Amino acid sequence: MVDDVQRVRPTASGSAGDNRVTVVVDANGVVIETIFSDDIDNLDYSEIAAAFTRAHQNAMIELRKFAERVVPAPESLVADPAFDEETPEVYSRSVLDRAW
Repeated sequence: MVDDVQRVRPTASGSAGDNRVTVVVDANGVVIETIFSDDIDNLDYSEIAAAFTRAHQNAMIELRKFAERVVPAPESLVADPAFDEETPEVYSRSVLDRAW
């Protein structure tokens, strides 16, 4: 019976390029879906590439916000001078791996 229960894993999405490009990421930040709007042909290739990159970044921001709501970072870690800009991403990913 327990084998029949699937674990729910969070996903997040982000859009860019006037919502012409949407990227969905899984709990590890891996792109699992890319969606182009019907008017994607209004962008040239470099604009599509830039929109994809920005959409992925936006999805990661949403994923990080979700992780912080689920398990907020301990105050002692945030106050640690060794806590740098890379730590929140690593922390968020490791928290999501343990939580899900």
